[in-house]
Amino acid sequence: MARLPRLAAALLVTALVAPEALAATPYTPWIGAKLRGNEVVAVIATSPAEVAGLEVRDRILSVDGAQTPRGADVARAIQAGEIGQFSVVRVQRGAKELSLAVFVAARPDRD
Repeated sequence: MARLPRLAAALLVTALVAPEALAATPYTPWIGAKLRGNEVVAVIATSPAEVAGLEVRDRILSVDGAQTPRGADVARAIQAGEIGQFSVVRVQRGAKELSLAVFVAARPDRD
């Protein structure tokens, strides 16, 4: 089967997740990127971060308009998002600044 374009895949995930069902659960909002400060050092395979196009060495400048100069700021901004919704993540990639729509998922179990 051909790979779905990123936006189509993200929209499919949105259709499959009922945000109102997750709202009453103790899940932690998650995008699937590992950070050192506000720099991406790893992107989890098949995660919302990968689907959105986040890359290693991207610097996360803001999430939904909230400035994120430190890793704690990024985590706080993502956790303020709603599971099942998209957040706008502004990144610096080399000399360019990009805005990415990243689906906020529930952190998977760590079993």
